Amino acid sequence: MLVKDNDELDKLTNYLNKELNSYLKENLMTENEINRLTDMLCKNYEREAKIEYSDLEKLRIESLEYFNENGNQEGHTLQPLAKKWKELDNQYHNFINTEETIRIGSEIFKRSNIEKEKLTEIPTDKILDFYEQLIKAEKKVIENDIRLYIQRNMYLFKNISPTRAEMQNEKDRVETTLESFLELVRENPLQNYLNLVKKHVKNANFESDTSFANSKDYILGLFNQMKQEQELSVLNEAENLERLAEVYIKDVLNKKGKPATNHTRNIKYFTDYMKGNGKKHQPKKLSELTSEDIIEFQNLLVNIIIRTRRHQGMSLFELVSQRIIENSRLMKPSNMNGIEYPIKGFYKHLCKAYKNLDGDSDLIDYLDAQTKLELLREDDNEVDYGVRGIEVPEMTRFANIIYKDANTIEKMLNESPQNFYTFLLGLVFGVRIREGLQLKIRNLKVQEKDGQKYYYFYLDENDNDTRLKTSNSHRNLPIPNVLIRLGILTFIDRRRELGYETLFNYKFNKKSQEITGALNIFYQRAFQKCFGELACNEANIELLRQRVKDGEEAYEFIQYRSFRKNFVNVIDRQKIGGNYHTITNIKKLIGHSDSSATEYYYERIEPFVGYQILNSFDYFFHYPFLERLEEDIKEVFNDDIKYELDWVTQKNDEEWKIKSKIKKNKGKTIIKDKN
Repeated sequence: MLVKDNDELDKLTNYLNKELNSYLKENLMTENEINRLTDMLCKNYEREAKIEYSDLEKLRIESLEYFNENGNQEGHTLQPLAKKWKELDNQYHNFINTEETIRIGSEIFKRSNIEKEKLTEIPTDKILDFYEQLIKAEKKVIENDIRLYIQRNMYLFKNISPTRAEMQNEKDRVETTLESFLELVRENPLQNYLNLVKKHVKNANFESDTSFANSKDYILGLFNQMKQEQELSVLNEAENLERLAEVYIKDVLNKKGKPATNHTRNIKYFTDYMKGNGKKHQPKKLSELTSEDIIEFQNLLVNIIIRTRRHQGMSLFELVSQRIIENSRLMKPSNMNGIEYPIKGFYKHLCKAYKNLDGDSDLIDYLDAQTKLELLREDDNEVDYGVRGIEVPEMTRFANIIYKDANTIEKMLNESPQNFYTFLLGLVFGVRIREGLQLKIRNLKVQEKDGQKYYYFYLDENDNDTRLKTSNSHRNLPIPNVLIRLGILTFIDRRRELGYETLFNYKFNKKSQEITGALNIFYQRAFQKCFGELACNEANIELLRQRVKDGEEAYEFIQYRSFRKNFVNVIDRQKIGGNYHTITNIKKLIGHSDSSATEYYYERIEPFVGYQILNSFDYFFHYPFLERLEEDIKEVFNDDIKYELDWVTQKNDEEWKIKSKIKKNKGKTIIKDKN
């Protein structure tokens, strides 16, 4: 259509601009998401580049362009590696030279495994940050190359490395030698660095065996002295942060009275973490912090007790222990924002105002305790005893004891199938125990898209015996390949043929509205059998309280909700799902309530999108015991593993969007659509 009228043209232009701006805003990544994308890309490159004999290693060697006297390329030798490391180290301490950062960063990017399309997702003003991160990653990769060279040629470095008598641990010997060598490279101009190692010894005038031995004793003593001084330096820096916090609050923020007191209290959580507790948590320097440290601090922060007057003067670690003693709930996510905001501001100030501390200002972006609380929070009146996720070795032990073979599994499926498949539903979906147990066969639905079928569970409260915890628990659970390979469709098909309407066996208590009693007992006994004192039950909880009162470290329990915490950690920390990984999509999958004053309904996730997120996580790789369970399931079902069910059909393209009726609960906030 041609528009001749100028007014009409202006209206059309304004309309298109408005729609475009709306589209861009909807798809714009936040600064945290950009930083996490950058960090993920660079860490993935670093991990892949360290693999020996890989294509990335081959490309890296070729890029070093080092040839011997016969014209043969010798990239993986000490000299070119040291030369490249020196270049990267110089730039690492001189990022102000942006042109050189771009030159080196783009050279690394061209031979990396990072897809060029990913670079387009990073805004122009953040490209320089991306190159800086890439240079840091490459520096670690080259350090690893040098480490491998030293490890295989220790005899060449005997003059700067401790003997086995002085340091028995071989890994420590290699690391000490590596540090010594890199220091030589850093402090000396470009030259033959292997010769420099020899000259370094000659300059010490080691002319006899006796003087050499004495000198080595001196060096080792000096090394131990330096180690003690370094530990003291770390502690002094950590304690000095409290003084810097006072200056920051008084002179930079100009806070006085109650606002100053609140800032001091909140920033103290961070300075407490940096000082450590003299036990599990040791003092830290700002320059040594990693993303894992920030996440560890975050996990402590979300577990502190809600502070009252009787908690005044308690440290971060004491507040975590006190929550266990008092059997207190986690704090509300909305309260956490007021705590972490001052901490982030102080951290950024330290990195900017005190360059000598050598802090990485981007690291604090990993602190997102409010979102962490939102993801972990349970919304009813359950008491949180400090439940943790289950480590892979623990999960393996649990599976090997409780589901030890095909005969055990077959007996379970015949008598109490919920004892087996609710374990897998918790592991793969993070479902609450009742959500999994109350599933009906009618809850299984399918979305057909681009010729593919995506099966999903449609959670609702459409029966008297069904109840969901929050409005957002009304959600879709797309079934990834791992569950299909473990026989979930075959199991459902056989239950249907036998005339069942429910997936599992349970009794509904009309008076208490409860169905989970028997299943709870099964898991309590199973966890007690596998984990002893770590199993969450009344006796073990009382034992923990007494131990904490006696001054022992607090620890967390294992129960069915641990599977949910594992699931949250997988999709929250590992950022699975690529472009489909957004906070809203993750909340739709987890099914928790919004933390705002007026709760919002996030609506149902499209099964195709949820499938892409869940299926991108390699469950069989991260949980190796699943391969054994798959073989057992094949044996139980006589290799009849169904990947499709003809009787499950899509009614229409919009079926997955249909909202289910939410049962009214006393005291619940009215739910509004987030539109």
